Amino acid sequence: MKNDILLFAIMCAVAWVGYDVLKERLPQPVADDSSNPAIADAGGGAGAKSMLMPADNGDIPASSEPNAAPVKDMLKTKQTLASAQSADEASRLTIAPPPLTAKQEIAKLLADQITGWNRGDLDAFMDAYWKNESLTFSGAGETTVGWDDTYANYRARYPEGQMGQIEFSDLKTEMVGTESAIVTGRFEHQLIDEKVRGNFSLVLKAIDSQWKIIHDHTSVAR
Repeated sequence: MKNDILLFAIMCAVAWVGYDVLKERLPQPVADDSSNPAIADAGGGAGAKSMLMPADNGDIPASSEPNAAPVKDMLKTKQTLASAQSADEASRLTIAPPPLTAKQEIAKLLADQITGWNRGDLDAFMDAYWKNESLTFSGAGETTVGWDDTYANYRARYPEGQMGQIEFSDLKTEMVGTESAIVTGRFEHQLIDEKVRGNFSLVLKAIDSQWKIIHDHTSVAR
């Protein structure tokens, strides 16, 4: 009988100790936030917890970047200044060159005339002449009057494909006032079977802001 009572007491003691150990290992219940006055005053419940706990997705709250807006404003201002500077530099680079002087314009007119002739373009060559019936061309003891007749004489003497190559040299330009000029020079004309040399004198006039030859006197060297 005594043995049975002792065994029962031992079993009760073991059960009590096991209960204590098991209670320590079990998770403790979470206290209700609503019972905490401080949290309840802050909003309580899940809203209060969200204020105390970091976001699950790792995002940084906007309040942690107080300098973001000023930095963006500074970058925008810098880009604006850089664009303005680039536009200013581009405007300086695209400034139109100064206009040609009268002598430079006349020199370009004669250079274009040579280029047109040497590529076989009589129309381009004749563009340097005043397209008017008062144009005069003197050569070989005769004077031709009018642009159309001058063109016709050139075409009859130098058919397409047989115009040859010309060069001008020793050009001298003398201005007569601001709207007239006299040009003298020498020429060489290389044809298929011969080379012709001579000299010429031209009278030019500014007509409608363009220099044109109004008289041409050409002499072939003998």
